[in-house]
Amino acid sequence: MQQLHHHIEIEGFLGRYYMKSGQGELDEETGDMKWMASFEVPQFFEKKLHLKVGISEGGMTKEGEIVFHLDRDKAMKNTLKKNINQTIKVDGTKIHLESILASPTRTAITGTIQNILELAIDQLRDERIRPKNLSIKLIANGKYVPEQGAGMSTDMKGITFEYYFEPLPENIQSVQIEIDSISADYDVKEEVSLKKDMEKLNLEVLDQKIEINKLYQSQESTYVTITTDETTTLTRVYLMIDGKKVELKETITDDYSKLGDGRVLHTRTLNFPATGQDYKLEIERMTFLKSYNKIIDIPVNE
Repeated sequence: MQQLHHHIEIEGFLGRYYMKSGQGELDEETGDMKWMASFEVPQFFEKKLHLKVGISEGGMTKEGEIVFHLDRDKAMKNTLKKNINQTIKVDGTKIHLESILASPTRTAITGTIQNILELAIDQLRDERIRPKNLSIKLIANGKYVPEQGAGMSTDMKGITFEYYFEPLPENIQSVQIEIDSISADYDVKEEVSLKKDMEKLNLEVLDQKIEINKLYQSQESTYVTITTDETTTLTRVYLMIDGKKVELKETITDDYSKLGDGRVLHTRTLNFPATGQDYKLEIERMTFLKSYNKIIDIPVNE
């Protein structure tokens, strides 16, 4: 079965408006695809718009166009619109919730992860954060609202995000936003001396525990076995061998073990293709998950 690709955009008087998010549903019986997409907001002067669709399959592309007039008086009204303006901080990482906007077709939550000034300061300090996944949930009348999609980008506001959920139910009594967790890649400046046939060594880097189990040599390579939390990964790590910086060749022997408190530990061995007498492990970047578990109440009757 060939893979189907599509491209959707809206063209206006002076430029294009690109799709920000979309969600489709395939009717297997008829083969029809129903698609709901959101775009950048058209400029105030736009009246006539062109919806352009391109579908590619097996090296062949078909294009189509629908022309329609934008009547802002007929736009769907919001069912809930609130400026949240709350910041949640955990271990130096700030998540700022800006707004929630609900319509009859979807609910959108917007915010930032550090503003542009904070990003610039982190850049100068070599303490940058690169978000990989932010877990946000929407609760209405005590029940979770299904997610439709999400987007994240870096612009002049900082690292911005938008999360989309299904429409809020009728007769809204309560709305809550749950900040669950964030997984991100962080700059690190950590150097630790190691010895051959060493005993276990415990480190704490950015509040993450790293246990160096052992270091040994075999077939002109040096192997370092480490244990961390399941969500922690050393994304840029080197081994200084007799003053020479050696890159990681591969990671081997992945083992997982579950503790009584539910946490899962990950043990693996790092292979550096060189040997020597003097060793220093350099950790420059690492990825891990931070749990927030914060719930914010959104007023619905104000």
